[in-house]
Amino acid sequence: MHKLRSRITLEIFVLFLLIGVAQALGKAPPPSEKFTVERDVVYRKVDGEELKLDAYVPQGEGKFPAVIVIHGGAWRMGDKAAYAAECIALANNGYAAFTIRYRLLPRHKFPACVEDCKAAVRWVRQNAAKYKVDPQRIGAFGHSAGGHLAAMLATIGGTSQFNDDPNAKPEDSRIQAAVCMAGVFEFPPIDFPLFREFLGGTPQEKPDAYKQASPLHHVSKSTAPILLLHGDEDRFVPLIGSQRFADALTKAGVENQLVVLKGVGHLYQWGHGEAVRQEMVKFFDKHLKRPTPAAAK
Repeated sequence: MHKLRSRITLEIFVLFLLIGVAQALGKAPPPSEKFTVERDVVYRKVDGEELKLDAYVPQGEGKFPAVIVIHGGAWRMGDKAAYAAECIALANNGYAAFTIRYRLLPRHKFPACVEDCKAAVRWVRQNAAKYKVDPQRIGAFGHSAGGHLAAMLATIGGTSQFNDDPNAKPEDSRIQAAVCMAGVFEFPPIDFPLFREFLGGTPQEKPDAYKQASPLHHVSKSTAPILLLHGDEDRFVPLIGSQRFADALTKAGVENQLVVLKGVGHLYQWGHGEAVRQEMVKFFDKHLKRPTPAAAK
């Protein structure tokens, strides 16, 4: 247990370092003329906070498929600027990318972050014309805690669960594909401090929360296609979680793919970012660039 905590502490330290570098780089002009960037757009006001996103929109007429990019950080930290490289890769390949901030621990527990992600999807649909987005082709990418949230969108995005807007229609937050890197897909019945804080208690105290927060328990035939990416040297989030999630998706008849990245740890940005981005774009090209039945009419 001591060794596990030491590894987690080290990876969190490196994550903070990466976030700091990304924030500094995020203030510089993007290294491309293929897209424009609009920063710090308020997509939601809740609990006295303004939640903001950065929009990366390709040049041209559109309509472009869109991707919601969800940062990691153990539901407690992280920043939308840390995933600028993913947004740039998407925008350079013809996607409107929206990297979002969401409510974090310790002030905000589950399901606040899920509600925010669903609100972000609704906001993109509502502002589709302004950002040249095809509202019938929206995906999500997330890493770590963001991978968990992207999987939640894929499984319950088109339902009324965790809709805190009484005027929202379930279909308004549906996505058509998700890419999840090193996500948590099932919260085990163990008393782990981070899970206890996120879910508001121990498994014995909050059994329903542990189940409701687990994408694996929401898998159905209507779940969106999912690409799971996981490093075989991840010491923070075990690979077996992605394997179990892939098995559940296959059993339900949901199109999915699990790519195990050799020699990659939890913080894939440290030397393996390009490989992850290539897999992400390839999967979205397959599922978001083909016309949907609604879009073809």
